[in-house]
Amino acid sequence: MPQADCTVLYSQKNSSLCLFSGFIKGFYTIRYDVLWTKLRKETDISCEVVSILEYWYYNQRNVVKWAGTHSEMYGLDSLLKPKGLRYNSKKSEFLVFKAGKKVYANVPHLYLGGVALNRVERFKYLGHWVSDNLSDNEDLERERKALAVRCKMLARSIFFFVQDIKEELNKKNQDDSDALENVLTYVGEFGRYQKLLFLGMMPFGIFFAFVYFVQMFITATPQRHWCKVPEIEHLDVEIRRNLTAPGTGDDWERCLMYNVNWTHVLINNSVSPNTPTMPCKDGWEFEFKDIPYPTVVSERGWVCENAGNIPLTQTIFFAGSFVGGIFFGWAADYFGRVPAMIGANAMAIVGGIASIYTTGLWDFAFARFIVGTSYDSCFMTLYILVLEYVGPRHRTWVANMSIALYFGCGGLVLPWVALWVGDWRKLLWVTSLPMLVVAFVPFTVPESARWLASRGRINDAVKVLNRFEKVNGTKIPEDVMDEFIVSASQTRQTNESIWDLFRSGPLRKVMILMVLVYMACALIFDGLVRMSEGLGLDFFITFTLTSATEIPSVTLVAYILDKYGRRNLTCGPMAMSGILILIAVFVPKGVPQVTLAIMARFFINMAYNVAVQWSAELLPTPVRASGTSLIHVSGYIAILVSPFVVYSERVWRSLPLLILGITAIFACTIGVMLPETNGRPMPQTIEEGEKTVNKYSLCGKVEDIDENQEENEKEKALIT
Repeated sequence: MPQADCTVLYSQKNSSLCLFSGFIKGFYTIRYDVLWTKLRKETDISCEVVSILEYWYYNQRNVVKWAGTHSEMYGLDSLLKPKGLRYNSKKSEFLVFKAGKKVYANVPHLYLGGVALNRVERFKYLGHWVSDNLSDNEDLERERKALAVRCKMLARSIFFFVQDIKEELNKKNQDDSDALENVLTYVGEFGRYQKLLFLGMMPFGIFFAFVYFVQMFITATPQRHWCKVPEIEHLDVEIRRNLTAPGTGDDWERCLMYNVNWTHVLINNSVSPNTPTMPCKDGWEFEFKDIPYPTVVSERGWVCENAGNIPLTQTIFFAGSFVGGIFFGWAADYFGRVPAMIGANAMAIVGGIASIYTTGLWDFAFARFIVGTSYDSCFMTLYILVLEYVGPRHRTWVANMSIALYFGCGGLVLPWVALWVGDWRKLLWVTSLPMLVVAFVPFTVPESARWLASRGRINDAVKVLNRFEKVNGTKIPEDVMDEFIVSASQTRQTNESIWDLFRSGPLRKVMILMVLVYMACALIFDGLVRMSEGLGLDFFITFTLTSATEIPSVTLVAYILDKYGRRNLTCGPMAMSGILILIAVFVPKGVPQVTLAIMARFFINMAYNVAVQWSAELLPTPVRASGTSLIHVSGYIAILVSPFVVYSERVWRSLPLLILGITAIFACTIGVMLPETNGRPMPQTIEEGEKTVNKYSLCGKVEDIDENQEENEKEKALIT
């Protein structure tokens, strides 16, 4: 029911009084253009007063505020429907305020529809009594009592609902900023403690490289080997090889021997080239020139028909990484990041030392499986933990430079450590025992504050942040700390799961394409690493040069990623890598092929690192963790195949390069269909993820969205 209450000044005989007219009960549906006319013609109200009311009505403007937004300005005339004037003069009344002790007896009567309105001394307006003498004692007393009661109730209940208020406020702001990042702005985004943690990543980044690459050095195959013949072991090496292995010069049979009576051979000191051959029956002899130390392969004869043992044990290693990734991922969520990191490094130590005491294929494979369970988790747990405590402005370069410097340096150092040690067992001792420094982690590395709070260990989370304050020499405001505690401990529930992602057509397409791109990056990266042994140049020099590309390539990514975008820096370098690998198919072994392999490794390093970040930015928040885990596991599956791709060299010398080159070109062509995420907010829901795919894919379909319609729907929902 509309109301038309007005306050005007009425002047008579140089005296002023305030006239208060209440039409709340009198008017139901009002057409004001008719009202002004009737007030002038049918009442004793002066035309001046009516004109003032009419001017006020048509020129006033109002604004409705709601939750930080406000409506457009509007007038009262927009609220009423022109259905004519309807009123009840018997329910209308008026009151005249008395100024001081003066009594105004000559106040003219107000008429409505020819009926004189009743003049009153008190008027109840919005629950309050308004008196003509301006007295409000009754209201004051009533409000005093009510206020006292409310204050007592508020004092008793404030402790119980203050936390709920903070949570509600945090819910409203949780999309705009992260509470921990707010804390970091006060504690220091890259203070002394964060710098110490960055340096503390160094040994574990190097161990990460050792765990990944050391099996290549303990199972390296000396290329100069031939069948072993016990009857001629007393002869010189060159004579034994020439008598045993068919062929001339450096091109001799490594898996066949002459089928002759060796007593006659010793008498004649020669073998006819037309003599029948047979497979080696007493093992092999190895010349330690290209690989100048005994390896598992040379000790156990894993060459020729046994050469498949090498890719088999490497595949079992990565099967362990698949199991370990799942297990230690669960352990990190259930027991904490630090315990998971300690457990992963402990598995690497146990498996590495156990490998030393193996004697056959399957016990060695089992030991490498144990080592494989630590791969990735032995470093990535700390990697994620440190990034959590680094401010957004420093996160990109810390994420990339920690891998470039520490993982890259580990790859550079390992070949020369292997040469210096000169024995595969000693190499495992040297690369396994230093991991015992993980015992100092609980005393130096803080647990994730966000994880502690989410597990209800609020006091422990606050202690960790207080330690940052102490080391960095900073102070976190109390309200900022409260906001972090509420945000970190708040359970965010959603009905969206990984199955919703696959039920969404656009996101299902993105997920499949991203898995293929990531698998291609993993396969090409690992394949180029393992082919270092067979590119025709010294294995240790080739491995060092290809590993050296890690530092400049990842450093370059850190500086240009935000400028050129994720799609360009994944597909472009991958295409370049594929072209270089395909060119290497047609060039001879040695310096030309090694040069092309080094250049290809440089570009695939870039593509691989960008793909890791790109995959996380493509997926909506409710499925980001599970989705990226699935993509990461797909990389393990690709690496399982990698040793057999390299082993296909036995079929045709250039077949591994051809497979890797075609894979790179194929992945590049499907990668360009993925949406660009550079400079755009990450999607928070499945719906937002679909819009991202539709708007920012090269082959996407841009949807026209009526923004005004959406706003109108929101306003209607608020009004309802």
